Order: sequence, then structure tokens, then C-alpha cells
Amino acid sequence: MTSAAGCTGFSLGTGKEAGLELEEVKTLLRHENLATTSEVYGDLGMEAKRRIQQQLVNFVKQQATRVQ
Repeated sequence: MTSAAGCTGFSLGTGKEAGLELEEVKTLLRHENLATTSEVYGDLGMEAKRRIQQQLVNFVKQQATRVQ
């Protein structure tokens, strides 16, 4: 599929390096649903998991300061 679209060697890792979200990868690869993309490309590396965790921590901190 990717070679037919002119995107040989695409992986979620490549998409992550480009700053793409999983939903954007789904669109790029023309998957019908996000579950397909997640099953095939959704294995996140430890660095990505840490980044996501830090984003969540930052969000919670921002929300906590708004309440005060």
C-alpha cells in the first residue's frame, strides 16, 4: 500500500519523527479506522511513552493552577 502511494518504507516511527499523530498516520495511509493503524503501527517506544506522560503531567499541572 505505501509503495503504491509513493511512500516506501513508511513506519509509525517515521511518522512520529515527523511530528505526526496516530490519526494523521491513519489518514495518510488511508486506513478505514484508527484501530487498524494502531494495531499495525501503534507500538510506541519508551521515549514516546515518556513524552506522552510528560504532556499529561503538564496538562494536569496547568489545570491545577487554573482552579486555584
